Amino acid sequence: MTNEELCERIRAGDTELLTQLLEQNQGMIHRVAVRYLPFTDWQCGVEFDDLTQTAALGMLLAIDGWDAARGSFLTYAVLIMQKERG
Repeated sequence: MTNEELCERIRAGDTELLTQLLEQNQGMIHRVAVRYLPFTDWQCGVEFDDLTQTAALGMLLAIDGWDAARGSFLTYAVLIMQKERG
């Protein structure tokens, strides 16, 4: 199932698909987290797991804001994940 199909079904109330969406995009979540790892101060307690969780949260938040007419879900989700890191 595509990200867009998953997103539409989740919006329709099939919240059991949230896990599938996250698992299907685990690589992108990891890449977004890795991108921001060098900018964190490890002495302040920010760890890679924290960045990964923040990126996953951003993907979940993107479900409600995504508009199919404006492009792919993953493109929009990456933008939201990057905003959430902050």
